[in-house]
Amino acid sequence: MAKAAEIRGPAGDWHALRSNHDYRADWRARGGEPPVVESAGFVLRAQTEADLEAARWGLLAWENPRERSKFRPFWIDEKMLTAVVVEPGEPLGVLVRATGMSVSGLRLLDGALVLKVKRGRRVEQIRVLEGDSFDMERTALQLQYPLDALPPTATPRLLNLAEITKRRKRRPSSKR
Repeated sequence: MAKAAEIRGPAGDWHALRSNHDYRADWRARGGEPPVVESAGFVLRAQTEADLEAARWGLLAWENPRERSKFRPFWIDEKMLTAVVVEPGEPLGVLVRATGMSVSGLRLLDGALVLKVKRGRRVEQIRVLEGDSFDMERTALQLQYPLDALPPTATPRLLNLAEITKRRKRRPSSKR
């Protein structure tokens, strides 16, 4: 069996993992199609007890190896951005519509919510503490910025997130 450390990470190598015979066997034995939690305005899955075993592959939840998108898996990432839910503020739904980014989520067993935001070839995961209180159309997120090094390790992640959430430029109207 390949070592999980060789094929996991924040960016992950989904192609290597989904091609791994041992991962495929584990997924068939313990996985299955993930449950969708509720209509949250985005695809929201619920982590299960069986998903905890996917940690040995660097995943927060089992992912179908037939799924080709490298953006799909929720990877374990100790350096993941962290946020808290705040009101008032600009709801994430407004930002999603203004930027064209997509959002999916995984509700963890500990009550946190991992949001995956994607736009183009950029993707970032955000761990939302007290995820049960998050409502994409009503609440905003406030990012926490750990000063854990110089420069802080969150800096590249925040810059990536800034690119994902950059508002689209309006095309000038063509008057004839």
